Amino acid sequence: MAVANLDRGELNKADETDAPLQNPYFGKNEPFDPAKFGFFLVGRLDGYDASDVRRLILNSALAKPQKGPFFFDAKRTSAGGGYGEMDSSLVQASKVLKARGFDATTETTPEFVAPKDPLMGYASWGSNDERFDADTYHHISFKPGALAETFVSTSARTFSPVHEGQSMIADLIQQGVTGVKGYVSEPYTRALAKPDILFDRYTSGYTLAESFYMASPMIKWKDVVVGDPLCCPYRK
Repeated sequence: MAVANLDRGELNKADETDAPLQNPYFGKNEPFDPAKFGFFLVGRLDGYDASDVRRLILNSALAKPQKGPFFFDAKRTSAGGGYGEMDSSLVQASKVLKARGFDATTETTPEFVAPKDPLMGYASWGSNDERFDADTYHHISFKPGALAETFVSTSARTFSPVHEGQSMIADLIQQGVTGVKGYVSEPYTRALAKPDILFDRYTSGYTLAESFYMASPMIKWKDVVVGDPLCCPYRK
């Protein structure tokens, strides 16, 4: 199992001072306005084949404001820095959703777990979890409208079937997820979507694209958001 260098929570100084990489929409709680924020939100429709793309579109159309379940698989690492911050965000995501009446669980045992029931939301360390099991990962299923994020450096390195290397978001697309974020190469933990923001915004009525971008500190970097950007099942 390949484990990436995600614990580098800080980019080098040149990257830190490159203003276009900083996402001005990160952490916001308001509808996106391209005139205000100076860029556009972009999503793509992709997968192993055309049937995956059609499923993404259909799932968006069929999405309903389900109360869950939402499942977050934390490592409960004692490490600080980026690893600790992202692990805490998995725990916090469940707390935020539960406080608002949603069915949310954070798994904190050492095992890599796949719930039996289809999910409305999922986030984990994927193959960066020391107990990662590929068969378990491939049995995760989703309801229409579900979003997912995995803390995996090369999860969007290709949309062609591969049988080695790190876990891939293309598998989750094939398994029925409606929206997911991945990375083409090492993004560092600084660039990962924060689940506590992602799922709070999505279930508050924001679009798929707005939710992923509000949860992501960086733009023009290593990120790929897959799914119908206008999917918005929780809009009131």
